[in-house]
Amino acid sequence: MISYPRDFYHFAGNQQPAKIDRNLQYYVIVPCFNEAAVIQRTIKCLLRFKQFEIVVVDDASSDDSVGQIKQITNSRVHLLRRHLPNAHTGKGDVLNFALDYICQITIRQRVPFEKVIIGVVDADAQLADNALQRLNAYFPSPRTNITQMRVKMYPHFKNWLQILQDIEFFSVNHMAQIMRMYTKTVGLSGNGQFFRLAPIIDKIGAHPWGNALLDDYELTIKMMLKKLHVDYMTDTYVYQEALTSPKRFVRQRSRWVQGDLNCLKYLPQIIKSRVLSRTQKLGIYYFLLQPWLNFLADIAIIVNTDLKLSEITGLKMYFFTGLNAVLYVVPCNLSCDMIYQKF
Repeated sequence: MISYPRDFYHFAGNQQPAKIDRNLQYYVIVPCFNEAAVIQRTIKCLLRFKQFEIVVVDDASSDDSVGQIKQITNSRVHLLRRHLPNAHTGKGDVLNFALDYICQITIRQRVPFEKVIIGVVDADAQLADNALQRLNAYFPSPRTNITQMRVKMYPHFKNWLQILQDIEFFSVNHMAQIMRMYTKTVGLSGNGQFFRLAPIIDKIGAHPWGNALLDDYELTIKMMLKKLHVDYMTDTYVYQEALTSPKRFVRQRSRWVQGDLNCLKYLPQIIKSRVLSRTQKLGIYYFLLQPWLNFLADIAIIVNTDLKLSEITGLKMYFFTGLNAVLYVVPCNLSCDMIYQKF
């Protein structure tokens, strides 16, 4: 019989504490850019949780997002607006802008930063009904600082692309996060992250988010370098919209690759760090290597396909090899050049 560690089935928020801390104040940041179609639904869903203060940051939207937000008359909804030319500078700046506002409120109200919990929820997202219950089970302990919720797609699928995204996030990424939990390398997602304000301000600073397109993993690296690890919450979810268009899907993944490359600037600190364990360093190295590993894997698939076709037909498939080089390798190189120009 396999013997598991005592805490093998212990995940963030799964166990009810002896006493709920009613003094916790939750501020949920919702970045908004041209989200008029969904922003009202998201805010109304968040308002179901009575402890939540919702801070919506409109990043100079060109649609009716602001008008939709203003139609919700509730004192727990705080609308912040960024205007050009100071807008459209990245999600990290939007989140830092909101955090400045929250810090000003809590200081004015004389609320200790230890009692302030910051959440980030996308403008098209929704938290599961038991989200606040699980958060209240996690944060009363002073030893708990950061948690990431399990991510799931909305269950109204229209095509196979959406179904595959749900499998990727809810199952594949879920298992990866569980493995990372035992090596203290759990990564934040851009959606459904919650952290206690005090340790972040003390160890990272008033503007913890950076300018990488993977702002969530950049913050994860910063936290790990300061000996802060992320816990994983499995018993509640954050729902988000799955992409229906292959074009938008490819664009999203291209931005993720660029964000991964943005995070390479932390590599010297990671290598030199005496805070990170070898296991943690290996976990970060593996994550940062994924675009290159995927590229090599795709090349291997192309080459093996041509070799198999050659074996079946008895012909040298130079045409297919050349065509694949034009259709795949050249665009990838051009994309890499464009990405590096942005550094």
